[in-house]
Parts: sequence; C-alpha cells; structure tokens
Amino acid sequence: MEKIKEFIQNEVINNSYQVNPFDPFDVGYIFDFKKHILKPDKLDLVAEALYEKINNLDNYQLGGLETTAVFLVTKLLLLAKRDGKNVNGFYIKKTGSRLNIEKNICGQLNNNPIILVDDLINSGYATLKQVDMLSSLGYRVSGVLVAVAFKSLSKYSPITDRQIEIMSLFNKSEFVIEKPMHRHFADGFPAKGWVQNFNKGIVDIAVSSVSGVLLVLTADGFAYILNGQSGEVYNRTFAGFGLKIVSAAGDQFLLQGDDRFLWLDAVNVKMVGEVLREFNSIAYVDQEECVIVLGLEEGVVYLSSYKKHEIQPFKKTKLDHSFTDVKYFANCPVIFLLSESGTIAGFSLESNKIIWLQKLELGKHIWSAAKSNFNKFTFDVGSGQVAFGTEGGLLFVVDIETGEIVLQQHLDYLDTVVRSPMRSAPVLHDGKCYFAGWDKLITKASLDSKEFEYQMPVGSKINELYKDKGDCLWAFGNNGKIFRLHTSNFTFCLKLSLVTLKGLDKVVYNDVEDNFIVLTDKQTLTLITDIKHETRL
Repeated sequence: MEKIKEFIQNEVINNSYQVNPFDPFDVGYIFDFKKHILKPDKLDLVAEALYEKINNLDNYQLGGLETTAVFLVTKLLLLAKRDGKNVNGFYIKKTGSRLNIEKNICGQLNNNPIILVDDLINSGYATLKQVDMLSSLGYRVSGVLVAVAFKSLSKYSPITDRQIEIMSLFNKSEFVIEKPMHRHFADGFPAKGWVQNFNKGIVDIAVSSVSGVLLVLTADGFAYILNGQSGEVYNRTFAGFGLKIVSAAGDQFLLQGDDRFLWLDAVNVKMVGEVLREFNSIAYVDQEECVIVLGLEEGVVYLSSYKKHEIQPFKKTKLDHSFTDVKYFANCPVIFLLSESGTIAGFSLESNKIIWLQKLELGKHIWSAAKSNFNKFTFDVGSGQVAFGTEGGLLFVVDIETGEIVLQQHLDYLDTVVRSPMRSAPVLHDGKCYFAGWDKLITKASLDSKEFEYQMPVGSKINELYKDKGDCLWAFGNNGKIFRLHTSNFTFCLKLSLVTLKGLDKVVYNDVEDNFIVLTDKQTLTLITDIKHETRL
C-alpha cells in the first residue's frame, strides 16, 4: 500500500497545476489518474490493491463510468479470472440516449449485485446517477470501489443509506495537497484573487466597515460570513427569504425584508433584533453610544435607537412632502431624502426636521428596465458634499448641509441627444468629481470652475467606479474589463480583462482590506487584491 500511496502522492496529484483565472470552478489541484492509468506497472499497482478489497467476495459483477473505470474493470476481471472466478463486467457511457437508457450500457448484465469501480469519488453525485440508472433497469448496486474517497464515509449517506458499501484504498486527507486557500488566479497574472461560486444564487453582498468581513445573502435564505481577504467561510445562519442588506455599522448589518427589518451580528452570527414594520426605505446611523434607525413611510420619518440588543420605540416626524427613499452617509449629521419626482431634502438629526429642500430636473429615462430615477450615491466627509447620478443622464453634486447645487452636468450618449445613464457612483476627491456613464468615458470635472477638465475613453460601459486608499480610480466595465487610473495625471496604470467578470451585478470596495469583491451572474464572487504594483498594458 505504501507504493501505491507514493504513486498517488508524487504522480497522480498535480500540485503544480496552473489555476485558470477564468474558470470559477477551478480548485487549484487535480487528481490525474487518466494520465498514468495506461502505464502497465501503474495499472497493475492500482488494480491489485483494489482487488484485495473484494477478493473474498463471490457472485458479483463489475462496472463503472467511462473512461478510467473501463481500464480498471478490465484489469479486475482478469485478476478474478486468474483466481478462478467468473465475474461479469460492463461500462456506462457518459453521454447517450435519454429515451432508451439501456443503450448507454456497454456489456451484458446479469442478476448478480453490482460493484461500481472508479479512480475516485468526490461529491458522489456521478455515482448516485449510475445507481439510479441501474436501479431503474432492475439491477442492484451493492458496493462502490475506488482508489481515493474525497470525503469521510459519513458524508456519503445518500449512497450508504441505500445499503451500498463504499470501499476505498485511501482518503484524500491522507495526502499532502498544496492547494490555494480558494480558487486563486494564476501566477503571473497582473492581480491576485480568488473566485467563489454559490450555486443557490446570491441575493446581496456587503462588507463590514470595521473588520472587513463579508456578508453574503443567498437565495435559499442563508447568510454567510466570509473572511474579507481569504474568502474563507467563517459561519452561516438562516436569515430568511426576501431580505436585502441596507448597510453595515461596525460588525452589525441591517437587513430589510418585505414586512420587517432586523440586525445580523457578524461576530456572533445571530439575529439580535427584529421590528415588524413595513417601510418603503430604511437606513441607519452609527453613533458612539447607539445606532439610530431611520425609516420612511408615507411622508413620515421614524427614528429609533438600538441599545443592549433592544430596539427602542420609534419617534415619528410628519413631513410636508412625500419621499420614497432615504440615504444616510457615515459621519454626516444630515439625512438625505429623495422622491421619484426629483425633490430632495436634508433632514437634520439634531433638530429632527427638514433644513433644506431642492427640486431637481432629472432628465428622461432612456432605459425601460430602470427601477429608479436615482442611482448610486457617494459622500465626501472633507467637503460635506454628496454626488449622485440619474437614469436620465444627469450628474449632481450637492452640499449636504445647505442643499446648494455645487455641480450639475449631463452626459451625452455617443454624441447624440440621448443621454447616458449613470450606473456608477461618482467619486469626490480633492475638489474634483470623477464620474462615468455608459458613454464609455471616465470624466474629470472641477467643482470650482464647474467644467470638464478631462475625458478618458475606455471603450467599455462603466457600471462601477471607486477610489482606493491611494491616489487611484478603479472602473469596472460591463464586459469584464477593469481599469485603474491615477487621479493626478489621469493615465492608466492597469488594465485587466476577466471573463469571470462578465455579467457584472455588483462591486463592493473593502476599504479595511483594500480589495474589491465582485458579484457576477447572481452567484459568483470574485475577489481582486494585491494590486499595488504598477502594470502598464
């Protein structure tokens, strides 16, 4: 057994396997039996060891799924014949008829119990499909014979519960596998990162502003807590269906459902509060001693505090105007209220009243799929200004305390009268506003002169725009392209193209870990990190 274990460790396991950065299911290593199984000495080595597991059995037949099983079954049949046993054999095609599944079996079966043979068993899904197919034809599977089982026997209960014995030479845990923490990008690629797939579908993602942990809500109602740097899943809990993440205060996330909102404590991984009240929009404010919860419902502002795992009774303020959305920005004393008609207002947390009101001309929707006039917002603490775009192709920069419109511009789409929607949040930095629409341009505008200073063609419609901790902008295109530009001289220092980023849904910048988490196709997370080096392409 030591010889076969050495053979698997040194030759079958490919630890130098080059990870494909474009494949979200690439695990970073491979058990490559097929490459070696036709070498006579290796085939003899593996088959002899497998045969020792069943040489005391009588009245059975051997079969398996092409292709590796074909070689193993053939050799096992010859070993059985050597010992004077008449053992029947067959193999199953991987692709074949769905109408007449009996045609997918090559060989003649008899009524003896079947032992399925393979080089390894991982999830057990392929084995179960074989069992189900053979059972539908009236045959009974009594055992599974493999060289390596990836999991402990308790994990294969869907198979063993059918009175099917799993016989393996080794468990994967007996080998040294130099695999990456997760599915990492290949060496030499101008960025590092990993790819995680949630096949149940992802509803929403958010990052803690304190610890940098990542919260992932999935379509099956679970909340996953991940390490924001490595992607390791710390824990998970059932949160419920129909929830979305409003925002995060420290390591607590505020979630909103159709008829409730609740707190998820990412440290203890549990729900710490719940209020059954239906708001059309909610936000919260992280203060030193408590968290103020703000809800908006039919022209009424509701304020509540959160102390000692209890949500205090609401205080409500009747408004003279009807608003449909509320935004709160960290370290800002004013709440931002909005209506779909274009009215915006500043609501002071100190005086508990509206302190300014503005009516904006939003422009006309040009995309019927747009759910709201307003798109993503950004707030600059230093200047006290908030910037946002509209579906009608307009950019606004507003002073949060006075309501003064500092900048108002529109984006022409492809040099026509049609305006380009702004799907990404603008960036405010050092007296400048950087923004990108679907006009395939990244624009730099001066807040003093209110003029465009520079426009950089990127050849991609931009969905997300961020500024990192340094002096650079990051732009994420809808076609998997990523651009990094210096804000000082507005030149490219990095261009990337990742197939896995096509179908981009959302980008989150983790300022604690200084990395990006990208959600694509509603189920795949990609983390891009270690991107400080300069790469000119």
